Amino acid sequence: MIVAVTLAINNLLIPKIPRQQTVPQTLLLHNLIGIPVALALALYEGMPFSLDLFWRAAGSTALS
Repeated sequence: MIVAVTLAINNLLIPKIPRQQTVPQTLLLHNLIGIPVALALALYEGMPFSLDLFWRAAGSTALS
């Protein structure tokens, strides 16, 4: 749950991007920063890794 909230907050910060930066650049930077934070929080929660959930999330991201 904490990881999902972190990713949601990360994506909510996108409107605060500087005008000289393009949206794809900003999304890349936000994800490059947010993914390690989300990974650290996931490890902190201590839940086992689910490959099924991973593929669902990857498919959801690829299709959006």
